Amino acid sequence: MKARVVGCRGVSGRVEATPSLWDSMVKIVAAAAGGGGEVDNLRMESRCIRDMAKALGGLGYRVEWVSSTRLHIRDEGGEPGSRVVVDTSCGLLVPGLLAPLAAVRLPPGGQFVVRGASRRPLAYSLRPIIEAVTAVGGRAWPGGGPARLIVVEPAAYTGAGRVARLQSPPGYVAAGVLAALAAAGGGRLLVYGSGVKAAKRLEGMKHALREAGFRVEEGRWVEVAPREAGGPRLLRAEPGLHETALLLALASPCMEGGLEVSGLPGGEGLSGLEYLLKASGFEARVECGRDCSLHVDSFAPSSAVVSLSEDPGYVFFAAAYTAAWARLTVTGLRSAVLEGLLDEGFEAFLHQLGVEVYIEDGDRLVAAEQEPGEPGLARIECGEPAYCVAALARFMKAGRGVVKGVERIEDVAPGVLGSLQSLGAGIDVY
Repeated sequence: MKARVVGCRGVSGRVEATPSLWDSMVKIVAAAAGGGGEVDNLRMESRCIRDMAKALGGLGYRVEWVSSTRLHIRDEGGEPGSRVVVDTSCGLLVPGLLAPLAAVRLPPGGQFVVRGASRRPLAYSLRPIIEAVTAVGGRAWPGGGPARLIVVEPAAYTGAGRVARLQSPPGYVAAGVLAALAAAGGGRLLVYGSGVKAAKRLEGMKHALREAGFRVEEGRWVEVAPREAGGPRLLRAEPGLHETALLLALASPCMEGGLEVSGLPGGEGLSGLEYLLKASGFEARVECGRDCSLHVDSFAPSSAVVSLSEDPGYVFFAAAYTAAWARLTVTGLRSAVLEGLLDEGFEAFLHQLGVEVYIEDGDRLVAAEQEPGEPGLARIECGEPAYCVAALARFMKAGRGVVKGVERIEDVAPGVLGSLQSLGAGIDVY
């Protein structure tokens, strides 16, 4: 799929917030862990969501799309497949959430295989996923090549009461372990070392499991108790803060009036988004009633620091803003690398787009203070989401250019391109 930028001005208006990819994923897994339910406000166009639904079908769940936005999941005692395969098209988020669940669901002799989405050398470690599978009693090992990055085999014991121990895990992996414990009838998650990295990923899973009817208690460990009695639950993916930030970064070169994003959830997360936007040059304010709206009255690029350490979901905002305006210092890159959302080639890609940046200590990206000049390219092909949002933002700023591969943006931020068009951005997607 391609996006052609044919102009960049006149962007203004109001759009509904698109759903959060992470909340969509954890709600789907939580519903499955509870034996079934429905999840609404999903976007079928996201490959991340489709791949997760397909893999759950392989793990013995009945998974059906009731509509283009609602997924029905039910554990009807079906026999899981002997071999279930997922790939790294969405980084390691899908494998990290599903590999521990596979370890407690697969039949004896079954395998869950993580396959590389391309033959490029891996820029991230697979060790956290292997350790997560081991923590719930399964077996996992590196497969030795792109066709078999990780091989998972089932746990010998899958009953309730297991204590899963992890050493300083990434949040997305800890989330997968907690869901697997819930699916197995309950258990405890103990974290040693320096704690959970990118802990907001784990917080999202705790919230989803509670909505699905589980009791989740926190102290020296996280304990998940069996699901309360009752029929299947209806869960709803929350509107996305990361996706809203990305939309505004892409729209920023073309703003000629106020923007409003409505339907956002209130709370600490929205306050954090408002602070991030103000720091990076958006004149933003939040108004809340039954739900919340974010109003952006104007924009002037500003130097700012964006940290991904606790919330790597903002990596796409950082990529788009840096490509369009430079100026940012992005810290906590390792959190995004651990999730497979960024790799060491991103610096060279930004140079290719004409953006002056450098990376310090593998964890800090520093962009030049001056805005980039005209890009030397009018057409570019991308295969990774962060690269695609950077290329599109760069061409939005230039007012022209073609990006091939923008379906990768739809995978990780479904609906954002449509929202951009609704606001009047001069892009044709075909």
